[in-house]
Amino acid sequence: MFVCSEVVVVLPVMPVVARGPLEGVVMEQLAAWLAAERYSRTMVPQVLGVARGLSAWMDDHDVSLAALSLDVLEAFQAKYAPGVPGHVIVKVRSPAVRRFLVECGYLPGEELVRKRVRGPSAREAPPLGSAAVGELDAWGRWQREARGISQACIHHRRGWVGALVDSLPVADEVINWSACDVTVVNAFIVDRAEGLASASRAAIVDAMRSLLRWALATGRIERDLTGGILRARATRAMLPRGLSPGQVEGLLSACDLDTIVGLRDRR
Repeated sequence: MFVCSEVVVVLPVMPVVARGPLEGVVMEQLAAWLAAERYSRTMVPQVLGVARGLSAWMDDHDVSLAALSLDVLEAFQAKYAPGVPGHVIVKVRSPAVRRFLVECGYLPGEELVRKRVRGPSAREAPPLGSAAVGELDAWGRWQREARGISQACIHHRRGWVGALVDSLPVADEVINWSACDVTVVNAFIVDRAEGLASASRAAIVDAMRSLLRWALATGRIERDLTGGILRARATRAMLPRGLSPGQVEGLLSACDLDTIVGLRDRR
């Protein structure tokens, strides 16, 4: 009796380990960005996989991070034409990768897109004053040491709310935190979140809460302001609303009481 055995090796559609120009810092920033943007647990590994695929493609074609452009993204996507393994995941997850690259300033020549998404790009943000930089650095150390927050997430949060710290009055290179109250914070959140998706608005509020918790813990403000700041509107499905009396009456009147089925439905 002969037994024929065949070993089938299933290769992953996208690289499991990152290599290329996005390896390291950029991938860490992407992971923190996805967490801050509240991407679902099922989407995160898919977006990271597409980013690893892009990085590997750039590595194979000798494309540096500085040379990254829309043409590069389009060429990468063109590799995964319909019928090619990975086509679907590249098609549906590439927009998230592109948005990250735009918001974090890795895609030059995207001024119009940046104005629309208004992400925390260091390239488009005006330089901060030395006093604000010192405070933001101290906040970053507190997040890292006291909260265990990753450096990439710290960088992302800083981009969202750094301008608020820079807007506070300064005397002798010292920030006057007494000028920071709920009204000032909420006005900043509304302005910063204009035109952004709900996930980005939630990321702004998350960063602001962290900043205010640090300010309270270090004695820069005297009372907790986090309870009074605005919240991003929830986008997840909520419980269905009840029917109005008119809608209930309409459903009942649609039942044909001359039939057994109508009597059943009426009950």
